[in-house]
Amino acid sequence: SRRGSALQASSITNFYIDGAWVDPAHPGSPFDVINPSTESAIAQIWMASSEDVDRAVRAARAAFQDWADTPRTERVRLVRRLGDEYKARSEAIAHAISQEMGAPIDLARKLQTPVGLTHIRNAAAVLERFDFESEFVAAGGGGVPGGPPPLL
Repeated sequence: SRRGSALQASSITNFYIDGAWVDPAHPGSPFDVINPSTESAIAQIWMASSEDVDRAVRAARAAFQDWADTPRTERVRLVRRLGDEYKARSEAIAHAISQEMGAPIDLARKLQTPVGLTHIRNAAAVLERFDFESEFVAAGGGGVPGGPPPLL
């Protein structure tokens, strides 16, 4: 399961693309993820090929319009849900940060992990109140802001 309570030495041989775990287009050699404080491998991952990157970019582009068409209230709900899930997994996130960065676990728990949650909560708050559409009127009645007035 990828929902473990802490990062354990493992081999991750696939990528999460378009809502599913998929095999690499061209499996290669594993790449060790090193804990800098112990200099030991905590995991092995596969590096993506250009085909894997292209597949991920295509999936992201395809998903963009659906996200753009999603009502603001639903987006806010989803970002808040992401924050709730992040908070529920904060201990596992702290362990992953500690191992990947070599940071003391207390630093990862008390500073680094909460910063991520703050970013998610701030994103939801901005999304909820930001005026995405407004009429633009430049100084002088038109033209480029700070530029010369439009020609008549």
